[in-house]
Amino acid sequence: MTSYEQQVLNTEQYYNMEMQLVELEDQEILPSYVTGDRLHEKIHNPIQEGIDEG
Repeated sequence: MTSYEQQVLNTEQYYNMEMQLVELEDQEILPSYVTGDRLHEKIHNPIQEGIDEG
């Protein structure tokens, strides 16, 4: 595993743990994706969606 892959794995584990701690405190975690909203698609596919600043 490369150092980059290890960093990504560590980051994923960190945020998973943090989210679990927040949930234990009975806090609401809002989703970042809203069904029917195209903003997520535009941000993650900028060239196809016409907002590429390239």
